[in-house]
Amino acid sequence: MKLLSNGLRVLLQNPHNQELITHLGTRYEIVNPVQIRQEWGRRLSTRVANVNGTATHLQQTSLFIETFEYKLYLDLELNTNLFPSTLVQFIYEKEGPPIALQELPENCYYHATVRNYPDASAAFYTCNGMRGIIFLENKVFLLHPLQGNHSDNYPHLLYHYTPDQVLNCANTDAVKSPLQNILQSLPEEKVLQRNKFIEIAVVIDQTLFEKYDLPEREVIASTIEAINYADLIFRPLNTSVSVVFIEIWKEDQMEMDIDISKSLAEFQEYVDRRIKRISIDAAHLLSGIHFNGNNQGIANLDTICTASAVGLTKVEDVFQPHSTSIILSHLIGHNLGMEHDQSNCDCSKGPPCIMTNTIPYFTSTAFSGCSIQKYFKTLNQGYGACLFNMPTLRLSICGNSILEEPEECDCGPPEECAKHDPCCDPVTCRLIKHAECSSGSCCKNCKLLSSDHLCRTSEGECDIPEFCDGKNGQCPDDLFKKNGAICSGGLGYCFQGQCPLLKTQCQNIWGEDAENANAACFERLNILGTPNGNCGYDNKGDIRKCAIE
Repeated sequence: MKLLSNGLRVLLQNPHNQELITHLGTRYEIVNPVQIRQEWGRRLSTRVANVNGTATHLQQTSLFIETFEYKLYLDLELNTNLFPSTLVQFIYEKEGPPIALQELPENCYYHATVRNYPDASAAFYTCNGMRGIIFLENKVFLLHPLQGNHSDNYPHLLYHYTPDQVLNCANTDAVKSPLQNILQSLPEEKVLQRNKFIEIAVVIDQTLFEKYDLPEREVIASTIEAINYADLIFRPLNTSVSVVFIEIWKEDQMEMDIDISKSLAEFQEYVDRRIKRISIDAAHLLSGIHFNGNNQGIANLDTICTASAVGLTKVEDVFQPHSTSIILSHLIGHNLGMEHDQSNCDCSKGPPCIMTNTIPYFTSTAFSGCSIQKYFKTLNQGYGACLFNMPTLRLSICGNSILEEPEECDCGPPEECAKHDPCCDPVTCRLIKHAECSSGSCCKNCKLLSSDHLCRTSEGECDIPEFCDGKNGQCPDDLFKKNGAICSGGLGYCFQGQCPLLKTQCQNIWGEDAENANAACFERLNILGTPNGNCGYDNKGDIRKCAIE
């Protein structure tokens, strides 16, 4: 009973914990997580050293949590791809120019598996105790450290979350994507197997910053925590989510409106004016404003890799970055082409799925088959090319399954190397003796294949087959014909390795019976720069006239 009384004492004395309990009600228990590292005893911290003034954390560790219902053994892996060494951080004060933060955030963000529960997953933030989320047997458990106690017997709150709110997404099913139903060229298997990386910019508005009532770096840490949970949700799709740009507004840098659609339009203009110089795949604004219609979020549909890939999330509870992550995942899903699920859409871990039309407030853990199909359809059509660019990594870590300078190979943990990559030494990340290569389609039995070996077939007339170069185990970069090359017998022009036809694009927008207009219509109308004939919009949002060619 000593632990319980100590936990109650902390709750009574610390205002932060009192407020946390108010949010939870009575559905919680006090637990003592234990880190399973014999040489450390019962120490809970994952910090191991300081490198150039920055704390580093264990690459891998294990955690034991005993509850009334479960005895959980969790294996944690540091998420080294969550933000790059080039992370941009700006603070907009109420007066003066923006301040750029140079010091990188402390990376104590983990993903985890649960032993004996193959379908379970978890994610944690360990800089101050163990804060995290556990998806287990169609339940959502949240773990939160109690502030004011830093002993080895570190009490935490664990509670089973059951939602009591219905939150609306402002996206309507009437909004159709301009990228759907265009020619499919890439086989689904190819897209499924390739790793994909979504690099996002995140902006925190003034209302939300004031709602946090925390120093800037703690707000940034909480924001990255939400991204870490979103990354966990996207991992089953072979997709990683990372943040490359963070901005905090102590004074709003654009006009905020309680009409969420108007605020989204303002934010898109702001991104185009201020942020687009950064290489990002999408930009999302986190706001503390209560929008009309109980709308929790909105995003532009099917816009990934374009300047229009933006979204707006209303942060409901600053105590729970987990909730923000579900809303953010839902809105990124819209950017990727996912519409709201219909009644015939199911997800593997049970309803509600991520893309339900009422945002499920972080009880969801998976995308439906319908959402996955729409996502891969967008990729198959070649409209998510930016997602195949691996982001700049923070540092080289042997054993994280990612090849980084100066490693020759990286096969992951020793047990994985023994099964999948015997050519690589898992301790040094160097090739074993007499090995020429470690992995890749140009490597066989640790030897390089000849330069006449076909390693990637052509996926269409705008694509180019690739052959091994005899020097590297990996197939050369996926190249394609120059944009603008004639294809489909003169009916189309190559673009990003695809041959989209004007007719199919017209049918996508206007219906299956649509026909493309006579060439004379384009020649006469597009040079006028009207809503019915133009070459897009300029940075001010004005219609751009087409040049005569």
